[in-house]
Order: sequence, then structure tokens, then C-alpha cells
Amino acid sequence: MSLGADFTNVDALIEARIRFHLYETKLPQHRVGFRHRGEAINEVAVLAISAHLQAFFEVTFLECSQKSEQRRFSQKEEKKLRQGIEKWGNPNTHNVSALFERLGLHDVMVGFRTLRKPAKQVCCELDRLNGARNKLAHGKPPRFKGKPVKIDLSQVRKWREEMSEASGKFRFHVLHSMNLPSYIEASRPPEQ
Repeated sequence: MSLGADFTNVDALIEARIRFHLYETKLPQHRVGFRHRGEAINEVAVLAISAHLQAFFEVTFLECSQKSEQRRFSQKEEKKLRQGIEKWGNPNTHNVSALFERLGLHDVMVGFRTLRKPAKQVCCELDRLNGARNKLAHGKPPRFKGKPVKIDLSQVRKWREEMSEASGKFRFHVLHSMNLPSYIEASRPPEQ
């Protein structure tokens, strides 16, 4: 199992955005309407980051559920568990905490940090990404706490890197919080 979320599709979108930008800069001024296409690629990348994070948290939850039971679930048990978490919501601090509370982890985000950011900043970025995702998914301009969020290539890259690092460390954090020593060492993310 990968330590973090798989952002391969996001990387492809970032590459497409870079290529489009190179093409865009060579366009005559009267073709400025093409700039909207670059913005659309950025917005789709934000939706993809959120979707991959949601899948990552679900898989991590299922894995931790099995490890806490110290056995492998049958297909029927796993299907029932998946149905129970199917509508847990988009990945934001509240929803992630509520999901993992089912495993007895109260406020799983407390104490979680990455190499670059403490828990509060990681949670703020996750919530900011989710807020932008929600607005974009419903055809509205992205906002967070009432303020516009600019979705440019640098913001997409920033969220991709931060969420990749956070997801890579989250699995270890949950296993450690559950005090599952036999699994902790195997899931420890490499230090950078």
C-alpha cells in the first residue's frame, strides 16, 4: 500500500497546464479568450486533489479498521463497512475527524503535523482546499471564509505538494494514535 494519496492524475493535469501555458503565451493578443481553458485545467486539478484525498482517507480508514480488529475482513464485512462510510463527506478537518472517531480516535487531527506545518496550518489548508472544491463543484467562484481563493497553477502545485506530504504522514499518525505498534514501523514515512 502506498503511504499517501496517489496524485498521478493531478500531476498529468499540472503537466497539461504547463504545456497549455507555453502555448498560451505564443497566442496573438486577440486570442485572450483561450486563457479561460488554463483556468479550467487548474479548477479540475483542485477537484482531482480533493477526490484523491477522499479515496485515500477511506482506504486508510478501512485498513486501520482491519488492523484494529487484527484480522482481514471478509468481502461481506468490508462491503458493509464501505457502505457505512460511503457518505462521510468531502475531506475537511471535521469530516476526517468524524470518520476516524468511529475507530475511537477523538479529534484525530490534534497532534498531526507535517515537516513544514503544525496541525493547525495543515487543517487550515485542508479546509481551504475543501472550501474551494465545494464552490467549484457547484459552479461558483472559489471562496474560503468569505474571501475569494485564487486558483492558479502555483496554488494547485502548492496544494498537491502539501496534501501529498500530509497524506503520507497521516497513515502513520493514525496507526500511532491507535497504538498499533506492529504496524507503526512499517508505515513510518521517510524523513525528508
